[in-house]
Amino acid sequence: MRKSTIHRPNTTERTHYIPRKTPEISLHPRLLYAGVLKRSAKWREEPHSHAFLEVMFIKSGSGEAIVGGKRHTLAGGDILIHNARTPHNEFSSERDPLEIYFFAAEKIELSGLPKGHLVAPEKTNLLHTGEDADTFAFYFSALVKESQSEAHMAKEMTESLTRATLIMILRLLMSDSEQYLKINRLYFRAKTYIDEHFANINSVEEICRVQHISSYYLTHLFKSHSGTTPLRYLIGRKLELAKRLLKTTSLPVREIAQDCGWEDAAYFSKVFKAHEKVTPLEYRTVT
Repeated sequence: MRKSTIHRPNTTERTHYIPRKTPEISLHPRLLYAGVLKRSAKWREEPHSHAFLEVMFIKSGSGEAIVGGKRHTLAGGDILIHNARTPHNEFSSERDPLEIYFFAAEKIELSGLPKGHLVAPEKTNLLHTGEDADTFAFYFSALVKESQSEAHMAKEMTESLTRATLIMILRLLMSDSEQYLKINRLYFRAKTYIDEHFANINSVEEICRVQHISSYYLTHLFKSHSGTTPLRYLIGRKLELAKRLLKTTSLPVREIAQDCGWEDAAYFSKVFKAHEKVTPLEYRTVT
């Protein structure tokens, strides 16, 4: 935005801005419905498609989606775009069911895309909102609330919120390459922290606090980039060190457990056997 002097001169304390006057897109969607999927263990949607656009915001929980034959892992803060006539279905994890805001709209006509498409068919339909998650949650929840409202000008509000939400998503799509680099940086920053401090890390929550990231999003990053969870990666690094110490030193198992971040030697032995199929002492003698 440019600074304005229409009303009065700008000062150190007060500044006026003129919004951009040239629009970049022509978008006038019509909202069909908006709603909420409440947390429900073992929830599963049957595969289907429709002639209109549907957009979902993962408020919390975890699960998976299959869209156009491609499988995606879902986590809190993700946006899932279902273009018109694209087969899709979603399902929750049993331990951490999904909670989803969603809406559907028609009259989506964007230059260079088929009618009812918000994203090109060859592009990913899963977006990670990252630091913008709270903003998206506000817009989606406001849209759902206004869709139920009998208040004055509720229709005008839903129309404005639908358009604003779609524009925010388009802005995120347009910075897709920057977003991807940002996601990569978040993953490698968290991974490097684990690599450097794993012996002193007792839980995934500690990593989240230091890296200022939610456990849902951290899990999503690790599954997307390495195919494993941050907890499994953390335990793997601890076990790598334990096996090396067992083979190259004569330290007691109790001290090795402590050096690897386990205060309880019995629990360390239990974890070790679960992963290596032998106890620490057996590993030392038979390998």
